Amino acid sequence: MIRRILTLAAVLAIGAACSSAPVSTTTTPAPPPSTLPTTTTSISPETTTTTVPAAVGEIHAALDEYATALAEGDGPAALEYVDDGTLELFDDLLLLAASPIHVDQLDYLDAFLILRLRHRFSAAELDDMTASDVFLTTIEGDLVFPAADQIEFDAINLIGDEATGEIGGSPAKWFAFERGRWKL
Repeated sequence: MIRRILTLAAVLAIGAACSSAPVSTTTTPAPPPSTLPTTTTSISPETTTTTVPAAVGEIHAALDEYATALAEGDGPAALEYVDDGTLELFDDLLLLAASPIHVDQLDYLDAFLILRLRHRFSAAELDDMTASDVFLTTIEGDLVFPAADQIEFDAINLIGDEATGEIGGSPAKWFAFERGRWKL
């Protein structure tokens, strides 16, 4: 649960990850059955050729459009780029906000978001809300960080209909290909 909430924080913090560094792509052997290839894409200043698979370009475009929507405070447009897993995180937040759980039992980020929801909405309003409503509330309440559009990934790793963006050799953001587009 805590890892999932931290993933939520990363989603809210990442606006765009376009790098001016060249991109090189290699395909790993024996990809799993999927409509998308298994690909590892590394971005580095030393790369001299650029081969950008469509999926990597689509991921960058999704991040750009998400960042633009955040910067403009356009919650419905940003919501188009939020995957089902992220909405499940908002469902969890909503359940915790509507429950009598004491926030001192939670980590800082969980406690902050839950207190924010409890402060802004009555118990009856929380009962009527959906995960999408909670997401839109974070956009309207300036709980996102549009300056994060300066984040640059060292690599984007594609495995079927999922991808990770890496920073410092560790996955920093997860992506999912859902309903015809990449989402975060």
